[in-house]
Amino acid sequence: TKNMLDISTLKQSFDCILCFGNTIVHLESLDHIRRLISMIYQQLNQGGCFLFQIINYDRIYALKDFCLPTIKGTNASLERRYKPKKEKIIFKTTLRTANNTTHNEVELIPLRLNDIEKLLKEAGFDSYSIYENFRTKPFLVFESVRVVVKAMKR
Repeated sequence: TKNMLDISTLKQSFDCILCFGNTIVHLESLDHIRRLISMIYQQLNQGGCFLFQIINYDRIYALKDFCLPTIKGTNASLERRYKPKKEKIIFKTTLRTANNTTHNEVELIPLRLNDIEKLLKEAGFDSYSIYENFRTKPFLVFESVRVVVKAMKR
């Protein structure tokens, strides 16, 4: 496996690069996200697209606390909570099984709408669309739970 920031070591270019599941915000800093988006732009073929999905951090800051629906399985459940803390988001998870409860906490970079637009433009993306979901439902900054971005390299 490779770190996302190792994308520039790949010897090929791509028609599409995907980054789903709120993964991009797990990088160490906004500067690392900036570098990644710039490298992705460089790795794309002309006409290629970069698709990524994250949680809507503008909404989380407005709410001050946010929980995603609990994922329930036959023998386990997973709770996910996001709490803003200045320039970071504290992401807390609780995994419950019949015999055990495990808590985890990690800091995330709160990539907000203004940050997204600025970073895309800095990288060279002059065409992008922002949606609430993969069905292209219109994005509402303080209502949408997710942010789905489609950026094109022209």
